[in-house]
Amino acid sequence: MKKTRANSFYVTFGKPLLESILVLIFLLLFWWVFILCAIAIIADDGWPVIYKQIRVGRFGKQFGIYKFRSMIKQADKIGPTSTASNDSRITPSGLFLRKTSLDELPQLFNVLKGDMSLVGYRPDVVHDDDDYSKIKYLLKPGITGFAQVNGRSHLTLEDRDKWEELYPHKVSLLTDITVLFKTVLLVLNRKGTN
Repeated sequence: MKKTRANSFYVTFGKPLLESILVLIFLLLFWWVFILCAIAIIADDGWPVIYKQIRVGRFGKQFGIYKFRSMIKQADKIGPTSTASNDSRITPSGLFLRKTSLDELPQLFNVLKGDMSLVGYRPDVVHDDDDYSKIKYLLKPGITGFAQVNGRSHLTLEDRDKWEELYPHKVSLLTDITVLFKTVLLVLNRKGTN
């Protein structure tokens, strides 16, 4: 098996330091966006503003991922864990948050906590048959990643796995900058969003 870069100096020290700095700068510049999102959710469907769900992280460790709530209260008890683009549980404000990817913003606090990275694989919902021996679990999950900039929701599960398993072999400062840049462009163009 080809050696990964999961234990490189960049992954161990540079990546978490750089991402924490970037997140803090973003929060200082765009804290008001969080306030506007919260106001929209409260006006539309009341409290709570943040939705927390258990996901799978590095080495298969479970953690709580944060998102702006985009669905009705108790939505996970009403329907399936996966969400279709025409899901009736999505609120009007939630539809906008999803289309603009603003619902993902609270995951920046997951990055500061050390549960996630800016770039990695998208953390999965916990399943009994999860295979934690996959190469992708050598790294932290990310807010964005190879799969998101190469098809996102249009990818098959096989294609998504292929991209996520490739990242540990390619992770570097240049790779992460490229993925972040492509992610910004995709969000601005609203491509591949549900």
